[in-house]
Order: sequence, then structure tokens, then C-alpha cells
Amino acid sequence: MKFKQSEEETSPKNPFFSSVMDLLIVNKQFTYAVKTFKKDFTADVIGGLVTGNRLLTKLAISLDPEHKQPSMTVEYKPAETIKDLVKLEEKYYNMLKEVANNALKENDAEVFSYLSRLIYSFEHHFCILDEDNSTL
Repeated sequence: MKFKQSEEETSPKNPFFSSVMDLLIVNKQFTYAVKTFKKDFTADVIGGLVTGNRLLTKLAISLDPEHKQPSMTVEYKPAETIKDLVKLEEKYYNMLKEVANNALKENDAEVFSYLSRLIYSFEHHFCILDEDNSTL
């Protein structure tokens, strides 16, 4: 089996780069929404989102041909209700699954490995709450 000794200087970005960047943006939006909701139970969620942010940032750097931290524009919006948090939680989780599934189909082991760690450790916090913040 032969391995590449060096990469070309002008290698194109990995096809999953933009999907990972989209995931990073949703992660940041979700983190901001949780922080602004300011309820006792939201502190538990922040740790998982910060870990996810670190892993997604590392993955984005590794997918970038220049191996630099990517820049992005994020539009932050505070969460006003549990429904806002539920929507963001579902969007983030579904995006993780979709991109990981696509990486699996395309045999991109690096992307799949990073995302499968996030999926495995993901905990649904808001989908199990009603408007009174009590468990169903």
C-alpha cells in the first residue's frame, strides 16, 4: 500500500468543509441561545456544546487546505422560549447526523470519526421539556 508523501500546495478544500462550517455556526447559535435563556438547567448543556465547538473547530482546521482556523459570520439570536431551544437542538442534532451519514457514504473516515463522537455524546435536554421547564 502506498501513501502520499506530500500534498499539493493548491489542494482543494474537502467537500465536507462547508458542511462542517455550517455545523459550527449552528453550534455557536445554539450555545448563545442557551446562555441567554438563563435557567438553572441550561448550565448542563453548555459543557457539551463547548466540547462540540472545539471538536468542530479542529475538524474544520484539518479540512482546510491551509490548516488555518476558518473565519465565519454568525448571526446570534437569544432564545425566548423553550420552543426556540428545541428547534435549535433538533437542527443541530439532525445536521450532525446528516453530515456524518454523508461522510460514511463517501468513506471520509476523519469527518465521520469526529462527528460520531459528537453524536454519541449528544444529550437531548430541551426536547423533553414543556413550556413550564418541567420534564414531561
